[in-house]
Amino acid sequence: TGVRALDATPYATISGVLGFQTYLTERSGHDFYGFIGLDPAGYVVWALNVSSTDYESTIGDLPSHAIAQFPEDNTYAVLCQGKKQLTRYDAAGVQIGDAWEPAYESSCSALSHEVFIDTSTNRTQVLSLMHTVEAFDDTPTEFTLGQKLVKWDHMNNTMTDEFSIFDVMDPRTVVSWEDPFFPGELECTSDEGVYDTYEMSDFTHCNSAATGSDGNYLVSSRATSTVLSIAKDHSGVQWTISTDDIGIVSNFTFVDEGDKFYNQHFVRQLANGNIVMIDNGNTRPSTRRNRDRALQDVMGVAPDGEAPYNPLAEESFEGVGDDSSSSFSRACEYFLDFDAMTIELVWEFAPAGIFTVEGGSIDALSNGNRLVTFPFIIGDDGGYYSNVYEVDSLGASVANMSVPWLGNSSLYDTPTRGLSVETLNGELAYNHSTY
Repeated sequence: TGVRALDATPYATISGVLGFQTYLTERSGHDFYGFIGLDPAGYVVWALNVSSTDYESTIGDLPSHAIAQFPEDNTYAVLCQGKKQLTRYDAAGVQIGDAWEPAYESSCSALSHEVFIDTSTNRTQVLSLMHTVEAFDDTPTEFTLGQKLVKWDHMNNTMTDEFSIFDVMDPRTVVSWEDPFFPGELECTSDEGVYDTYEMSDFTHCNSAATGSDGNYLVSSRATSTVLSIAKDHSGVQWTISTDDIGIVSNFTFVDEGDKFYNQHFVRQLANGNIVMIDNGNTRPSTRRNRDRALQDVMGVAPDGEAPYNPLAEESFEGVGDDSSSSFSRACEYFLDFDAMTIELVWEFAPAGIFTVEGGSIDALSNGNRLVTFPFIIGDDGGYYSNVYEVDSLGASVANMSVPWLGNSSLYDTPTRGLSVETLNGELAYNHSTY
């Protein structure tokens, strides 16, 4: 890569034996802007370094990059935030075909967060999310930021709209949570060609989109703690799950109120209809169960809601589990009962002391385990890290790695997710012990 931190020694710190071949994630810093591939020993074995012009947002948006692999030929769909926002590359970093670029270099209608390979039709296409800025009367800010689900046909470089969040959510009736990292304004060019500094609220913060198991798309709205199932035939919303009492009607009732998710990332639907996600938990309310879990994180108290607290210990940790400290993050799987219209937590991984304020992903490995990424962790040394865990079917970690950020700046280098690939360019499994 030409970056000493990436090339000289193992970049990641490993504990245990990881079951993936290569782990892909984004990094920027030291004149590197792009994506790296790590082997199970922590070495960087692949890199895609695009230009800062293509990688960095031109409108002051939150960092949001993603990569996915086309299964038919091991090429890659890459989401960036600059001039080229959706591009196809081969494993050697050579661009294939035309990249999708917005109408204006500083367009308000920029892509964000998602690159999902849709193989459900004969013609493989790419799902992403596009910002849309609307002006409403009687809202706290003059403009409101939402998102559209869009589909990119990389063969002819066309983009089509599939769904707009404003079709089902109105900022005048829904009160959403504002991501504290959002700057409150974007310097961008409207669809009408007017460049300005637009004051706006980050109303929905849609952060993932994927195909589902029932002729549907899944769209995640982080700011409203909502998951929407959208019919592919454009007939509308199939169902909604929302956990905050903010004006959105949820079609499902939680079997256990303590199992609700908050401010989630990376929602996917499995073949059996279950959904998986990263439950970030930024606005998780203070409940007995969450207080138990917070106490367990700092002092080892069992989170079963039955064991009595140690009064002396509680005095030592006054405030643990209140509204300012009840947040924890976890990977979750939920069962959706379409007869009873209930949702039930059936699997989780919630390592003690882990709270990722942004991002996260969950990926299936060929050995049956899952690869869980918590990308925004502050280490004991004050540095920023991504903690990546291989987790078994019982929710137990069998191995993990800690991957430092490259630029170590929450403003520019924020990674959001990671995924495993079995091969980078069609090669067979290689012997990692030689590194």
